Amino acid sequence: MEDTNQKGIIAYFANNPVAANLLMVFIIIMGIVSYMFIQRQMFPNIEVNYIDVRATYPGASPQEIEESILVKVEESIKDVTGIKKVVSRASRGSAYISIEVDVNADIKRVLDDVNQRIDTISNLPLGMEPINVYQVEWRQDVIEMGLVGDRPLEELKPIAKQIEDELLQLNNVMLVYLSAPEEEIAIEVDPLVLRKYDLTLNDVSNAIRRYSANFS
Repeated sequence: MEDTNQKGIIAYFANNPVAANLLMVFIIIMGIVSYMFIQRQMFPNIEVNYIDVRATYPGASPQEIEESILVKVEESIKDVTGIKKVVSRASRGSAYISIEVDVNADIKRVLDDVNQRIDTISNLPLGMEPINVYQVEWRQDVIEMGLVGDRPLEELKPIAKQIEDELLQLNNVMLVYLSAPEEEIAIEVDPLVLRKYDLTLNDVSNAIRRYSANFS
């Protein structure tokens, strides 16, 4: 015998088409209202829980960067509350530290603590530039431009700087990032001249490093 007392939401709407239509209209209206009031951004602000530390020490080798800067910075911030992970990298003339902050920590407070700890380091190399500490910001590139031409790099850089200045004067342009290949100098050493003056390649390398640290 067929059960005439069927229960359940599907059976109810099957037996009451008017109620089903009213529910559908209600859902459509709520969807339209939600769409009208939902926040929409072309380039939304996204907070990244990372802090970068960068230092420049002209002429220093990666080993010197590691021993004279990175070790001291890492030691000074090792017990800062809220730090989840620290990754450092040394390259010629520069140091880089990436600090991952715990998602539950106040990144502004951690940033202040890291700045204060680094400011207390008193035995950093005299030839290095001030350490930069900043919160990483997520940015969406809108336009990328390239400047090329049959000219040396030193002539293209002023043109690129002029373009950067003009772009910054446009309405709604908040940031323009300018980058260029790093210039390098290749030095060839004559072994006969080295022997004549009783010098080694290390002597030449150290002299160049001292000159770079003093005059770069």
